Amino acid sequence: MKKNTAFLIKKQRNPKVVRALFVAGCLFIVALASAIYLFGQWRAGYLSTNYQVTFKELNADIDKLTVERNDYLNQNADLKAALDIEQAVVSDIKERVQEISAENNELKEELAFYTSLLDPAQQKPGLHIKQMLVSTNQFTGALQYRLVLAQVRGGDRFVSGTVSFEVKGEQDGDIVTLPMGQVVKNQADKESFKFKYFQAIEGELNLPVNFVPSDVRVQVSPKSRKFESITKVYAWNAITLRGDN
Repeated sequence: MKKNTAFLIKKQRNPKVVRALFVAGCLFIVALASAIYLFGQWRAGYLSTNYQVTFKELNADIDKLTVERNDYLNQNADLKAALDIEQAVVSDIKERVQEISAENNELKEELAFYTSLLDPAQQKPGLHIKQMLVSTNQFTGALQYRLVLAQVRGGDRFVSGTVSFEVKGEQDGDIVTLPMGQVVKNQADKESFKFKYFQAIEGELNLPVNFVPSDVRVQVSPKSRKFESITKVYAWNAITLRGDN
């Protein structure tokens, strides 16, 4: 009986093939790593570019919003300036209306006064003091006086003469009397007059500091003996509120 002999055949590998496979594997790994690196670089560059674009767009939006905000602020400033001008105009109009109303009332009072001068039927013939008035200038605050003389039923003849007044009051505890030339700037103690029907004498009063007036004494001295002299005393509080007819 023959015995079966098993032969183990050991196949030997070719060294060249092994080296080739090894080199190929290394090259594959290097290529794969390079590909991954390049892909990462590309991806990073893409994202960086994308971020840069987005950043630029955001900056552009910010600039646009800033311009719009400045435009709105300028418009608001223009509207406020226009509103201030409108309010100032309205205020000026109101003040002017009040001034015109006051002037209208004064004109009405003057018309009534001069109408009474032209209708002297119930008045005594001769020379009269028709009005003595002290008022405050609404613009300068200065005191102004107004003295009106009238001739009643004198025909066409002139009447002339001088008029003066003095202001009595208290100053530093003393009673003092100030003549016309002392309380009226650039004025003598007497003022001349000459008229047929009436004449208004006006001026500005300059009273001393700490002087408290109490009354005004008016003296009218005509040149002709056909007219009587007139002396009249007015309480200060009375003539600063109304005229005396």
